[in-house]
Amino acid sequence: TTYAPGIEESQQYVKDCINKYIMCDKYLEGNNITLHMHETKNVGEYLTEIIALTRTPDKKSTVKDNTYVYCYLYKEDIQFYRIMFKAEEYTEDLMNEVYKTVESFSENVAIKGISDTFTDFEPVENKNWNEETKKFYYELKTTDKCKWGVFEPGTIFAQNYQNVKTLEEKLGAEFEGILEYIFLCDDIPKEGMQPAIDDGKVVELTLQTANVMHEDLDGHNPMFEIIDGVYDDKFRQMARDLKELKKPVLFRLNNEMNSDWVGYSAASCLLDP
Repeated sequence: TTYAPGIEESQQYVKDCINKYIMCDKYLEGNNITLHMHETKNVGEYLTEIIALTRTPDKKSTVKDNTYVYCYLYKEDIQFYRIMFKAEEYTEDLMNEVYKTVESFSENVAIKGISDTFTDFEPVENKNWNEETKKFYYELKTTDKCKWGVFEPGTIFAQNYQNVKTLEEKLGAEFEGILEYIFLCDDIPKEGMQPAIDDGKVVELTLQTANVMHEDLDGHNPMFEIIDGVYDDKFRQMARDLKELKKPVLFRLNNEMNSDWVGYSAASCLLDP
């Protein structure tokens, strides 16, 4: 079927970027996902693409809403609306509600009401921190100076802290922090972190909850097992290992999450915010 140029461009973007994983057979099979339907037709005022699928969770999971229906309402000016539904199971009643909602959708409806869902994060001091950590947190939060750190591959995991010392000697400057990345299969590299800590450095540890180097993005994604609670014990052990260091550590979780090239992005996690 041939559509207006603007619609075809939008459809291509949705296919190549937004739905690049959920419409991949290898991804569906690798994550126990059943595709119920995928069709494009006119519904109400819009040409609408509808995708419905269900993920079968791990037996440990307490997540109940594992059925997703995605609706893309295309316009001719390279714009589209996206509506996502979640439910416990794929049923005729669910799809009737989906079509009813899409058929009633219109831009010519006045905006009413006030949103009662919002997020307002702010730094909060943890009562369980020791005095050194509290002091470090306060200094980091209030400083107006730039603190320099370095990422030197092999320093932490290969336990080769001398790499950093050699670099500092060449530059004639000392770094205040050292960055290291770990993946879901890794443990906290305490032995590699200790020399840096003993030398007065702060370690910024970045955990990427994904396959190593984000390989096999169109296959099995461990993020679903995390959601299902499979990795709860591992995360608790990581927390205990960090506590054993008895020094402040900067912990960074899942950098570059607003992309599609990491295993914890929206695109690779069923487009679920």
